[in-house]
Amino acid sequence: MPLVPRSQLAAVSLSLILALSGCHKPSFPSYGASYREFAYVTSGASNTVTVLDVVNLRQDRTLQVGKTPTGLAVNPVRNEVYAVNSGSNSVSVIDATTNAVVATIPIGPKPRFITAGEGSVWTLNQGDGTISRVDTKTGKLVATIECGIPGGGGDLSYADGFVWAAMFDFPLTKVDAKTNKVVGQWAGPGGDGMRAGGGSVWLSNLRLASVWRIPPQQD
Repeated sequence: MPLVPRSQLAAVSLSLILALSGCHKPSFPSYGASYREFAYVTSGASNTVTVLDVVNLRQDRTLQVGKTPTGLAVNPVRNEVYAVNSGSNSVSVIDATTNAVVATIPIGPKPRFITAGEGSVWTLNQGDGTISRVDTKTGKLVATIECGIPGGGGDLSYADGFVWAAMFDFPLTKVDAKTNKVVGQWAGPGGDGMRAGGGSVWLSNLRLASVWRIPPQQD
């Protein structure tokens, strides 16, 4: 049997691998001409929210909001995006259909984190440790909830009728969205990034480099 040079064998093997892997040019989903989908990114340094066209993979526009925007929340029911402005104590309302700022709502001092749920937008205010509640239908501040958790760090999340706030030394504060009352609070080391969902509250502990999973009904 004749011998095949190594160079030819390698070439044959490579061709076979490419053929078996179905190597082809990547393709994108086909959308109608009027279809739009966007992503939103805050820039605290420039006091803006950048709108990204994720269908055509390009920047759509830049919106001027309040001073030092630090977070965003989305309301798919009203098709609105909310930017919390830590430097101007306000929430900017963005109409996601027109990608325009349509309202600015005053809230508590030094708001840093924001979440949406129960027909409202909620902010955790680092200046005085309160949570502000804004009715998304009226665009009005309807409640200021005393939580006693001022300071840096933390997070805010909504799920299943409750708003959860995290803060260093006060890992979790639980607020009933129906009564606007604090119904649970845990003190001690821990608390930083946090999300509620999937039947649990997920809380990171920066000091222990761990994540806690907490049942929402826990008292």
